[in-house]
Amino acid sequence: MENFSHADPLQSLREALQQNLAEVENPKRPCRPVGLLLPEGSASLGRFHGSIGSAELEDFKGALAELNGENILKVFLDLADVSLSRSAVGELTAFAADIHCGNRRLYLFRPTEKIRAVLDELNISRFFSLLEDEDDVIAGLAV
Repeated sequence: MENFSHADPLQSLREALQQNLAEVENPKRPCRPVGLLLPEGSASLGRFHGSIGSAELEDFKGALAELNGENILKVFLDLADVSLSRSAVGELTAFAADIHCGNRRLYLFRPTEKIRAVLDELNISRFFSLLEDEDDVIAGLAV
C-alpha cells in the first residue's frame, strides 16, 4: 500500500486517485489498495476490475480485508470496471456491515449500472454511499 501525505489533504487524495485510476490492470489481483494519510484520519482506495465470481471470491475477500486497516476511517471502492456475482455482492455487503459497525464510512465509486441494479434488486442500496466522480470522493472526505 502506498502512502501519500501532504499539507493539503485534497492534493493527497487527488494524487492517489490519479495514480490508482491510471494504473494498468493486473488480472492476477482484483484490487490495488492505496493508503491516504489525511489529518482527520486515514482512508483507503481500492480499484477493482474484471469479473469477480466464485473463483475470485477469496481474492476479493482478501483485497477487501487489506483495505480495512486498523486506522482506516473511510474506504472508497472504485467499481467502474468490474462485474460482481451475487456471492461477491454478498461479501461486499458483509464488508459494508463491518465498516459501519466500526463507525466508519464505505463509498462505492463509479459503480456500473449492473451493480446498481443488483443492489436495488436485493434492496440493499441504502447500505452504500454511491459516488460518481473525483469531486464526489473529495466531498466524501468532509463527511
